[in-house]
Amino acid sequence: MENNFKRIVRKEKNIEPPIIGKLKIGEKTEAGLPKSTDYFVASGAYKSVFNSKFGNNPSRIPIFFPNVNSSFLVQEQYELWEKGVLIAYGDGEKFQVMNPTTYQFEEKGIKEIPSIENFRHTLKLRFGIRGLQDCLGVWQFETKGSKSSIENIIGTLDMVNSYGKSWQELPFDLIVSFRTKKEISGKTRKYPVVSLVAANLLELENQEDEVPFEFTDMAKPLEERCLAEPTEQNEAEPTPAPLPQVPKNNPSKKLTLDDLL
Repeated sequence: MENNFKRIVRKEKNIEPPIIGKLKIGEKTEAGLPKSTDYFVASGAYKSVFNSKFGNNPSRIPIFFPNVNSSFLVQEQYELWEKGVLIAYGDGEKFQVMNPTTYQFEEKGIKEIPSIENFRHTLKLRFGIRGLQDCLGVWQFETKGSKSSIENIIGTLDMVNSYGKSWQELPFDLIVSFRTKKEISGKTRKYPVVSLVAANLLELENQEDEVPFEFTDMAKPLEERCLAEPTEQNEAEPTPAPLPQVPKNNPSKKLTLDDLL
C-alpha cells in the first residue's frame, strides 16, 4: 500500500535527512568560560542516547555516510558573518553575497571581493553514527581548523576517492586528540585536532560490490529509539586555527556587507 496523500506540488530536490544532533570539541567550565576538549560533546534532542552508548567523554566515534547527496554530507567553504548573520560564502573563486534590499544571495567572483582575510574557512561534516542507526537522521560536526582538522578530514575523503570507492561503502572513525604547539614566545599551546579514519580501506581495494551503510527501519517504539532532551544553547566553540593563504586584495580593514556590494 502506497503512502499517498493530498499535497501541494513541489520541485524535485535531493533528499536530505534531518540533523538530529551536533558534536563539538568544546564546552563551558563551571565559571562559564569556554574550554577546548579532547573528547566529543553531544548536544541536541538525542544527547542522552549518544551518552548512553558512548559515555560522556568519547574520543572516538564510529560513523558512516548515508546514501544521500555528498554535497549535503560535506560542505567546505569560506564564510563571512556580520552581527550573527551569514552575509557571504564561497569556494575561493565564486561567492554568494547577500543583497541587503532583497535579502537574496547574488553571485560574485573573487575579483569583486575586496578582501578574503575576514572570511573563515569552515567545514560541516554530516554523518550517521554506527550503533545509533535507529534514529533516522544525521549528526553534524563543524570545524574552523583550517590547517589541522579540515586538512585531515578532506585528505581522508580524497584518499578514499583515489581508491575509486564511494564514502557510503566504508565505515569511518571520527577521532579527536590534543596536540601541542610551541609559540615564538616559548609558551606551549594545546589544541584539539579531529581526524577521519577510513576503516578496512585496503581490504576493500579488491572487492567489487559493497553494500552502502543505511539507517535501520523505524520499527522500534519511539521511547526505545530516542529520549528527547531540550537542545543546549551557547556551547563554547574551540579556538579556530588561522586561515590558509588565499589571494586577497585589500587586507587592511574588517569587511562589512557594504564593502561587498
